[in-house]
Amino acid sequence: MEWSDIWKIVVTAIMSLGGVGVVIYGIIKFSADKIAEGLSKKYELKLAKNLEFYKSELETKNHIIKTKFDKEFIIYGEISEALLFAIDACFWLFPTCLDKGFSNSDEAEIFYNKRYSAAHECVVKLQNILGVKAPFISEELYDDFLEIKKLLNIQVNMYDFCGPLQRDKPNFDKTKANAQLEAYTRADEITSKHKDIVIKMRNYLSGLENFN
Repeated sequence: MEWSDIWKIVVTAIMSLGGVGVVIYGIIKFSADKIAEGLSKKYELKLAKNLEFYKSELETKNHIIKTKFDKEFIIYGEISEALLFAIDACFWLFPTCLDKGFSNSDEAEIFYNKRYSAAHECVVKLQNILGVKAPFISEELYDDFLEIKKLLNIQVNMYDFCGPLQRDKPNFDKTKANAQLEAYTRADEITSKHKDIVIKMRNYLSGLENFN
């Protein structure tokens, strides 16, 4: 038997009492309505408090997400700029295109040594930025940045061994010639990896923006 059936029986019994039953029924009905009204208001108040709490939590989380996105956007911009300068500087240590001609070896030495100094400076700057920003960037992208940086370090280190200035020296043997060829190939590899990491950064930042 359900409560509705029981209530019907109780009401029938009360009404059978006549006038007194009507009064009793009225009192019970009035009391029940008041109790229901009180419970409803209490529930509504609790619900309103819960909704306000969840709203506050959501606003806080949205603020954190937006702050994180803005911070990461700036960080990746700084790294991207340093990476581009380092790649460009190292490319000209072993350029895979037509390069500047020189009238004498002294002019060439001054020119190429300036390129070496610029490349070394750019790679060091990239290394420092990656070291400082490492805790704030994704592990996957950080590993990709490190991989390119290692290749750039090799280019800088190989310059004294088999760079353009070494070609005309008597000790420029087959080993150095092969190392120089590898350096030119490595320059193309660095360019290719840079294109890949740019795509990854775009996708990563787009994902943050859509989530935000």
